[in-house]
Amino acid sequence: LTRGILDPTALPLIRLWDWKNRRVPTDAEIAAARPLVGWKQVERAPGRIRLPRTGMAIDLGGMGKEYAVDQVIALLAQQGVTSALVDFGADVRVAGPPPDGRAAWFIGLEDPFRPGHTWTGLAVRNAAVASSGDYVRKFEIDGRRYGHIVDPRTGRPVANGVRAVSVIAPSCTQAGMLSTAVCVLGP
Repeated sequence: LTRGILDPTALPLIRLWDWKNRRVPTDAEIAAARPLVGWKQVERAPGRIRLPRTGMAIDLGGMGKEYAVDQVIALLAQQGVTSALVDFGADVRVAGPPPDGRAAWFIGLEDPFRPGHTWTGLAVRNAAVASSGDYVRKFEIDGRRYGHIVDPRTGRPVANGVRAVSVIAPSCTQAGMLSTAVCVLGP
């Protein structure tokens, strides 16, 4: 679905970057980590996976929180809740109409050039909205921007000009995976 862009085995590359301390890894460090990345290397069997190379690791950052949102909606539905909004930061899923009688929930999309402010809103019902971007977790060195979304093909943060992407989908898991993939793939 993401053309291999959302690769859960990218953790060895992600670990090289330190956004808090503004650390840029060397080309040699990236080159050494790249062979440890690739979902096709993972050995899968029902109920288990095996990472065949020492140093391989899994990161569910592009879908873990979104999956949790979907699970909360499912738990609410099991309890008979027919109207709900679950918001885990920039990952939102709604079920049914809002309790105030409006036809849809209104979800604001954060402005990546003015964090904390919205630039527009969406009216949604029985859908999810997930947003990904590089405007919060990032640093700059010598005028070069390093966002936290790493392209597994290069081992480097995305640098295609995309600041934020929001996707509407039936599930938050799907919306989150697609928003991250689109950030990497670009316009």
